[in-house]
This record gives sequence, structure tokens and C-alpha cells, in this order.
Amino acid sequence: MIVKEEDKRAIEIWKKQYPDQHFLNISRRTAIEVGEIGTVNIGNKIVVFRGIYKAMQEGRKYNDYNNFSPEEITYLNSQGMIWDYETWKEEVYRKAVEIWKQDHQDQQFLNIPRNTIIEVEGVGNVVIGKKIHTLRCIYQAMRKGGHYGQNKDLTNVEIDYWDSQGMIWDYDKWKEEVYRKAVEIWKKDHLDQQFLNMSKRTIIEVP
Repeated sequence: MIVKEEDKRAIEIWKKQYPDQHFLNISRRTAIEVGEIGTVNIGNKIVVFRGIYKAMQEGRKYNDYNNFSPEEITYLNSQGMIWDYETWKEEVYRKAVEIWKQDHQDQQFLNIPRNTIIEVEGVGNVVIGKKIHTLRCIYQAMRKGGHYGQNKDLTNVEIDYWDSQGMIWDYDKWKEEVYRKAVEIWKKDHLDQQFLNMSKRTIIEVP
């Protein structure tokens, strides 16, 4: 048996702590105190479960672990197991972008501050701003022939998708262009002024 009773109890406790989440989006470092059993490192167990399942799909074994029984797979599925975490997480980020765009229909670009958090139903809070920032860093590093930390390079398909969503790859350059456009609009409305005699509180709407 791979999924032990202590694992099931830890999952049950975790789900009670996060009743708004439909999936086992558990950090690898997550540890749960289970009554008389003690500490169960359920986060690490979840990572192992994914490794076992992936190996089974590829027709091999995961280290020295046995394969899941059909009943164990059924159980984990019923608890909201995420077998391919990277793909699932990417779908969550895309859902968060959709929600953000619904709330900012006047914007054509992903002008999302780094600390922006979007609540995705069934998942919880998603820090989409940090994700957007990381994507930019990966892209800029790739353009320079390097890599950004331990992050995987973006595929052409991923780049095309984010382009279609209005991604701003070079945020500083884009922002500078926006400011220049704002100045152009201001000057059209103040043709009699030769200087940028703007109040500190001046706000310009840029289409």
C-alpha cells in the first residue's frame, strides 16, 4: 500500500483547513500534525505520488516504489489530486489572466503590478503579478542567450499565447512609451503652452 492511512488523515485535515480549494494544491514543504501519529510530511508525499503516477504512465517504476492500485488512484482523484502540477498551474495562471482582463476591459495590455493577486474559484489566491514578472525575466534572459534562474525557457507556443494576451515583455520601455504618448495628448490640449507646465496631479487617459 502506497497511500497509507496517515496520508489520508493528513489530506483530510488539510482539506478542512482549506475548504475553498477543490484541488490538492499542497506545497512540498507542507507538514500536518495527525493526532497520535505525529507529523506527516504530506507535501513531500504528494510529490512522490505524482512521480509514481508519471512513471506508471511511461511504463516504468519510480525508484523503489510499487505502482498504485486502481483503488488508490481512484481515491486520490476523488480528493482533487493534481497529477501534472506544472500544466495545472499554467492553466490556473491563464484563468487568473482571464479574470483580470474581465475586470480591466479598457486595457489592451497586461499592465499588471507585481503584487497583483487574483482569486480563482476552487484554487484560492493566485499571485499573477509575480508570474507575469517572472515570464518577462525569462524572456529577457532568453533574448540575451541565457536562462533566468532555475526556470524553464519559454516555448514558441507559450510566447505566442502570452503575446496574444497583450504581454509587455519590456515593461520599462513600454511604460516610457506610454508616458510619451500622455505628453503628446497633453500638448494637443494645451497648444498655447510651449513648456510642460503640468500640475503634479495631472492625469492623462491614454487609449
